[in-house]
Amino acid sequence: MTLQPSDAQQLTKQLVRMGRPQNVVFSGLLAVEISFLLHQWQQGVIRYALLLCLYTIAASYNNLRDAAIDRLNKRHDNPFATGKVSQQAVRWWLLVNLLVVLALQFGLPQPSSLLLTLAYLILLYLYSSRHTNVQSKGLWGLVILALCYGSIPVLLVTLPHHFRVAYWLALLEILLLVPGLLAKDYKDEHGDRAGGKLTVLVRHGAVVVRWLAYAFVGLAAISSLLLLAVGSHHTLLWIGLVVLVAYSCSIRYLHRRRAQMSPYFLRVIQALLLGVNGLIILAWR
Repeated sequence: MTLQPSDAQQLTKQLVRMGRPQNVVFSGLLAVEISFLLHQWQQGVIRYALLLCLYTIAASYNNLRDAAIDRLNKRHDNPFATGKVSQQAVRWWLLVNLLVVLALQFGLPQPSSLLLTLAYLILLYLYSSRHTNVQSKGLWGLVILALCYGSIPVLLVTLPHHFRVAYWLALLEILLLVPGLLAKDYKDEHGDRAGGKLTVLVRHGAVVVRWLAYAFVGLAAISSLLLLAVGSHHTLLWIGLVVLVAYSCSIRYLHRRRAQMSPYFLRVIQALLLGVNGLIILAWR
């Protein structure tokens, strides 16, 4: 059956919405900022496009697997939960994004870019798949998300030329991102509990989640400052301290508000702060 223009437009809108492009702003800004420092503006744009397509694939697959729980949470950003998109349409959408992902590889350093792309897809399959169901395994699911949202974007930019600091930055991204990711489950607590999705919040409650977030960001801050303190760049140390204090305040805000407000504006600020932190550490090298 041929779609009318109005139907095709509505379907496209739902597919784009399902990919939640606003969520990739964090990863994209992080990659573009560091690309700018390394004088790789053109590759920075390609990396942003790559991360956008990868996140679209991941979010579409996750929406398919979470349709039942999203109905319980009354979420309207999952077309599967509202019945507005068919599985056949999504299969074509996934194929289109996958082809774009492959095409973008020609503009990036190889084989590091292709290997990191495969790692991203494998990790998010493990996160959402019914066979592994890592998203219901508490903290492990958040570590996978932190790898995909922060560590892999950083490695895409810093490898293959900056081995000395690339893996330090990747580790710091996990420590810095987990506190924010812990806050994402507040709005879905009721449906997650009813659907048996055992997030850290469902398992341990809000008080434990809040203090766990503070512990992660504290450990990340101490690690960053110790790394900077080894060098003689005292100005970088002070700038890093200011950045980390500002980021810590943003994490406290998220958990105190229990994510009742849409945190998208805050994600942009956090991406900028973490990007600056990454730039400082790269300059330190």
